[in-house]
Amino acid sequence: MNSTIRVFLSYARADDAVLDFIDPFVASLAHVAFADRGRRVEVFVDRADLGWGRDWQRGIGEAIERATVFLPVVTRQYFDRPPCREELLTFHAEARRRGVEGLMLPVVVLGHSYVSEDSEDVVARLIAARQFRDVRDAWADGVGSAAWRRTLLRLAGDLVDAVEAAERALAARPGPVPEPADDLLTEDLLTEDLLTGTVELMRMLTEEIPGLLESLRPDIARFGRAEGEVAGLGVLPAASVRVRRLEIAEDLRPAAARFEERARLFEAWAARAVVVMRRQGLGTTSIPARDEGALAGTLLVRVRRLEQDSPVIGEAVRGFRVGATALVAAFESLDLLR
Repeated sequence: MNSTIRVFLSYARADDAVLDFIDPFVASLAHVAFADRGRRVEVFVDRADLGWGRDWQRGIGEAIERATVFLPVVTRQYFDRPPCREELLTFHAEARRRGVEGLMLPVVVLGHSYVSEDSEDVVARLIAARQFRDVRDAWADGVGSAAWRRTLLRLAGDLVDAVEAAERALAARPGPVPEPADDLLTEDLLTEDLLTGTVELMRMLTEEIPGLLESLRPDIARFGRAEGEVAGLGVLPAASVRVRRLEIAEDLRPAAARFEERARLFEAWAARAVVVMRRQGLGTTSIPARDEGALAGTLLVRVRRLEQDSPVIGEAVRGFRVGATALVAAFESLDLLR
């Protein structure tokens, strides 16, 4: 027998006093999910009801392990409520770390124009990226309308599909979420057929590697802005600091992922170049300058310092640490040829 699906509903309470949406929505969703898919749904609208207590951030992680769904009911007011923002950002970070981001199922009632992947608001971007469910017409037409029935049937199906996909993913995981490997250099990357002859090597040294290093600069600049943002947290109230940390972390993750990917590629290219240069006895005039290696070392020190701010910032900047470590290793290997 399938277990009951647990859903945590996050919403701005000031909205429901006027919209009168939550109670009929919860009742319809639970009824349709069972009637159509045979899965019982239990909906919680308060952290305390889920037994999360004061340490609710840890409770979110434990809930995700049981495939609990986070269902934010969004209007424009949702974005102005620090508790709502904190719940969404924390859940998304934990679900992402476990590879079950599908457990966040946003529902947008009103405020659609604010929800965009181009928005300056990280929460609005996240909701847009999760391909939110639009229930505006269902709410406008009212409970029992054709639009309401169609929307709830579709949403109940999405809910059950998301939970069953997460259940499979969590069951298949052998243990704790593995950390990504720190070494991309395998034997096949160092075979000579990947770098054939002096011409290809010189093209890499004069075009590919400088271009790749240049492509790192925007993400390094984003890291620098994050340093300033974290430094400015001291003037904010404690509750605002928690939310702001989550926002900074979410904004940093794409830059950290890009930086790590490109820095690892640079490390792999540098290793290939070293192998070929040694085997062909080539000169070293085109090797990137030492000062760029020194900058990589300085960046690594800065990243390690920022990691100490908090666990959520530390997790977000991990890609910068891995990438900076890769850059330092690459420049050290190139220095052996000087």
